[in-house]
Amino acid sequence: MGAFDSVEIARALDAVPDLGPKLSEREKQTLTLYASGLPMKVVARQLGIGIETAREYLKRVKAKYRASDRAAYTRMDLYRRAVEDGYMDPAGSVGP
Repeated sequence: MGAFDSVEIARALDAVPDLGPKLSEREKQTLTLYASGLPMKVVARQLGIGIETAREYLKRVKAKYRASDRAAYTRMDLYRRAVEDGYMDPAGSVGP
């Protein structure tokens, strides 16, 4: 036979541990908006928060990635991590 059915594939994927750090919903939103190329001022406005609060969320995201041995220092690093972790697709749109 040799072919896998979808149930076997789903079980195998469920067994793989998550690579990314656990981000809060606000951290995910900040990450995806910022990584998509928006200036921090626009990210804050879209989230209805102050710019310093948005910076704090982004700071937490970076710290969590460093703690998971997947450091992300630049906007491009954050974009790559967001794509790798399924928060964005490679075209830059926000994931599920």
